[in-house]
Amino acid sequence: FRGVTETSIKVGVAVPDFDALQQAGVSNYQGEADIAFQAFFDAINENGGVFGRQIEPVYVPFDFLDPASQDVACAEFAGDHEVFIVLYGLLTANNLCLTELNETMVMTRSFQTSEMRERSGDTLWLQLNASDDERARILGIAVHESGRLDGKTVGILASQSQGDGLEGRVLQEVLD
Repeated sequence: FRGVTETSIKVGVAVPDFDALQQAGVSNYQGEADIAFQAFFDAINENGGVFGRQIEPVYVPFDFLDPASQDVACAEFAGDHEVFIVLYGLLTANNLCLTELNETMVMTRSFQTSEMRERSGDTLWLQLNASDDERARILGIAVHESGRLDGKTVGILASQSQGDGLEGRVLQEVLD
């Protein structure tokens, strides 16, 4: 597969440009992501890598406030470097450049909607934090399976509806 050889795996890391945020007046410095990731990759590589393959990191910066810089980062990951997966990801729908357009896997902290999952098709998009719709679905299933509310009417109120019919789908899944 793209980015994987007998001896290595190319892993992309989307590195936020916190200096650009600072210059725009947004104080949101979270440290040097590439340093933290490099320590993580070094530890994995020192212990034999992933199935005997060494991780070859590719760090590409992007500006939170500049969608064009995220398009450039996508092109670098998918085209120039042909990475196996991108960690950290870009912002929200900008990740579709990787998954939908370039069939490049992504692992993000969150910010994924049902529509984006569907648009990504068979390309894996891992999300480390459960999305609001996933949390609501899991909660609904747990309540249903407990039987504690049998015969009662249950409603799920979403604090931030994305207008995708989520509430109806969640309730339907729980009730089926």
